Amino acid sequence: LDGDSYNLRHCTPLRANFLVECLQDLDHRLRARGSRLFVVSGDPVKKLPQLWKEWDIDFMTYDGDETLECYATKRDESIENLAKEGKANIELISTGSETLHPLHTYVSTSGKKKLPISMRSFEPLFERI
Repeated sequence: LDGDSYNLRHCTPLRANFLVECLQDLDHRLRARGSRLFVVSGDPVKKLPQLWKEWDIDFMTYDGDETLECYATKRDESIENLAKEGKANIELISTGSETLHPLHTYVSTSGKKKLPISMRSFEPLFERI
């Protein structure tokens, strides 16, 4: 877990508990399929290269950031660069899960400087996607 992401250090106890329960449920479902969830705490830019080597990883999927926050953008770029360099040669696949479509799709399809802010104003945009 990246403690700096989404201000996890400052979230409410209820939100923190919900996140833990989600991770426990995911682990339970993975174990039912012969796998499991590994949760590692710390800076992903430092931790991931260590784990790639330790676990002999050559392929990784991750939830790419779509918030465009400077911290997250820099983190994701650093991880992508580390995956490509040297002996790592990790194949990365980034997916988005925060919205129905990637944020850049809404921006490019709207053709406006400002995105819609209500569901009703989003409906014509959805029809064009």
